[in-house]
Amino acid sequence: MNKGMFNNLEDKYIELVKSSELFDSEWYAAQYPDVGMTELEPIYHFLKYGTILSRDPGPNFSSSFYYDVKGWVRRQGMNPLLHLLTRNKPTLPKPDNVLWSANKVAEKGGYNLAINLAKQNLPDELHYTINLLEANKCLINNLEDKWLEALNAYLSHFNVAPLNLTESSEKSLLARFCCYGFNSISEGPLITIIMPVWNSEDTILYAAKSILNQSWKNIELIIVDDCSTDKTWEVLESIKAEDARVKVFKNKVNVGPYVSKNIGLTHAKGDYITGHDADDWAHPQRLEKHYELIKQHNFPRASLTHMVRVRPDGYFGHIGKITGFSFDGAARKASISCMFERSFINNTLGYWDSVRFGADSEMIARAEKLLGDEFKNFKQIGMICLDLETSLTNHPDHGIRSNNGGLSNTRKDYRMSWIKWHDEVLNFDNAYLDFPLVSPRYYADNSMRVKFDMAERNLRYLNG
Repeated sequence: MNKGMFNNLEDKYIELVKSSELFDSEWYAAQYPDVGMTELEPIYHFLKYGTILSRDPGPNFSSSFYYDVKGWVRRQGMNPLLHLLTRNKPTLPKPDNVLWSANKVAEKGGYNLAINLAKQNLPDELHYTINLLEANKCLINNLEDKWLEALNAYLSHFNVAPLNLTESSEKSLLARFCCYGFNSISEGPLITIIMPVWNSEDTILYAAKSILNQSWKNIELIIVDDCSTDKTWEVLESIKAEDARVKVFKNKVNVGPYVSKNIGLTHAKGDYITGHDADDWAHPQRLEKHYELIKQHNFPRASLTHMVRVRPDGYFGHIGKITGFSFDGAARKASISCMFERSFINNTLGYWDSVRFGADSEMIARAEKLLGDEFKNFKQIGMICLDLETSLTNHPDHGIRSNNGGLSNTRKDYRMSWIKWHDEVLNFDNAYLDFPLVSPRYYADNSMRVKFDMAERNLRYLNG
């Protein structure tokens, strides 16, 4: 080979990479067969083309990870390994992309490397998040006990009781969760939990039980069946028969989850109002921990907690960047967890918008705009939520990850409409949103808007 091709590479850099334990010549040649089609030695191929192709120099270094967490290295066209080797004192990168990028490495099969990269690059206070990478590694190796151990290690950061798994033939791990080691709380304000359901016969039992098994005992659970065509209603009747704290209603016509929640709200008696989805599992201390935080922060009129998403088989697929939506890269804001002081709803907010999707975001944003710093996003895990391809958030036309991972056009148009109204018009005097809604406040495509007469028909039916 003609070394003259590399006159622009100083010999000391070539020797530096060659002598590094992170560069493995044999591994590089085997991993990238096209190297053998050239006359270049692996070291020169890596230095000439590896940078452009983001190729790894060996099994213990990820070029893509390095680029993700140190974006300026990519932007300057620098070789990531060479950049590392020429730093006198490597420093930790900003943590925002570390777990996300490590998870990308793991998803390609490099779990051990991913976990090591996360350990090396995350600050100590975020090391607990690595447990979800460990959990996914245990899952692919069919180590259920170790999977549970890793999940509990993550949850322990939030000071909640550890989970157990029952012996069961249930396909979803959420249906097998159980929990002990916490005290019951019988004194405190009544909390209403509203749960809209539709064709949820496979999940509604564990979802409802997770609410009824809360350490916080002073609750009412209002479940509104939105015209299910499966056996959901039969399951609901059996749940109601076993616990006097349960109220169940069945719509005459299908109106979607938010109009169903509004119907539930008309029957609510709680001092606080929150929600729960029909396929999610609430940790038994969800309400207890949330109310503790409300007390500690001078009783904000609206606040929410966080959740982690998991597939039925136990895989944590929503490991991402640290953003305003995720404080650690693993937890996600749980809109459904938002707890409103009842008097704030009655006197100021009113109801959810009469649309089929997107109304949680609007109502929370309305509350945030009005309350400012009083609104709290508590860094507390309260739920483990089911991640299904068939869920509304994953819907190809109406989901939140439709346009190459972004909002669908219908959601985007609706969102832009209410943001504009909030920015230009919203105040305490006009914030209240009626139900049933005669005159829509925001633009919404016909596919998502629920007409007044449909909501009115359900109310007449349920109220006799």
